[in-house]
Amino acid sequence: NRERSVQSLGMGGLVANMLMSLGVSARLVCLGRHITPFMESAGLDTGYVVPWTGRMIRKTRYMASAAGRPHQQILRVDDEVIEPIDDETKTSVIMACERAMEGADAVILSDHGKGLLHESVIWNIIRMATPRSIPVLVDPARNIDSWKRYEGSTVIKANRHEAEAAGFGW
Repeated sequence: NRERSVQSLGMGGLVANMLMSLGVSARLVCLGRHITPFMESAGLDTGYVVPWTGRMIRKTRYMASAAGRPHQQILRVDDEVIEPIDDETKTSVIMACERAMEGADAVILSDHGKGLLHESVIWNIIRMATPRSIPVLVDPARNIDSWKRYEGSTVIKANRHEAEAAGFGW
């Protein structure tokens, strides 16, 4: 019975790390409290972190192993409460995105339906990117009620389930 605790950047950080491994410069706009050291160790600029006092997601993975075999995840339990961000936080996120767009070649919105990418935030990001001719690439949330929230984006990457839910045949 061994226990260990690991904190990480989450999915946005994973996307930024993958881009950086390809030699692409990445800027991560995110909410956080204790995230700065993780961003620094990943080589990410911490100037786009918006302070957040709400609950953070905690994922507990239960692993199994046998002699001579690698660990295997058998169960994951997520402890999360989706809290809407307030208007002041939305404004701070939009301002951080505007700063992050300076000199950018593209914007990637990786929407996981956790509250950061509120409709008004998405709309403002697209509105700021369009006159700068910066393409906006969207990985949509699975639980969205309307794809209209991404209107004006350049590309929406939908998997089969998401495309079918949006009314596109396969």
